[in-house]
Amino acid sequence: MHFDDAQGELLLSDMRQLQVRFPVLLSDPALTWGQARPAVLPSTWLVDGQRTVRKVLTGPQTAEAIASALREQGVLE
Repeated sequence: MHFDDAQGELLLSDMRQLQVRFPVLLSDPALTWGQARPAVLPSTWLVDGQRTVRKVLTGPQTAEAIASALREQGVLE
């Protein structure tokens, strides 16, 4: 999600410029999941295939930390 409320083409343009290579929320999470905006940046939301928020990680993350959280949630072996 974008804290400057960019949406649509503006958000996609920002993502291209910043070379973002991971999924990004295109709408306010309060509307989609009933979740407040994160109080800490960066925040990583682990969302399953049914669009359920499984876990929220705060602060910088490594690939191993994300993989570990996915294993804890039973999403990754």
